[in-house]
Amino acid sequence: MSQISLLEIAKAIADERGERAARENLELLRELAITFVPASDEQWISAGLLRSQLNLSTADAIIAAQAMAINAELVHKDPEFDAVQGLKQRRLPYKTKSARKR
Repeated sequence: MSQISLLEIAKAIADERGERAARENLELLRELAITFVPASDEQWISAGLLRSQLNLSTADAIIAAQAMAINAELVHKDPEFDAVQGLKQRRLPYKTKSARKR
């Protein structure tokens, strides 16, 4: 899992349930058999190029670049990823517009 996903998860939980809940849930997540992988220099460059072509946040661009680099399927709820050509995706029910603005 992309290391930057920790940022995305922490923000989502903290926004809905507060910092303490975010820390508790992330601690549980870190106990699972999941490896959090930092991005390589080449993946950061690829993310920058994606951002120049598409309307992606920095976090979404690096997540997409990392998934594409290892030919992984990205499981997500963000319609912004639909525009990323060559990204294997499994779309979950999308977030509502109000939830995306947080």
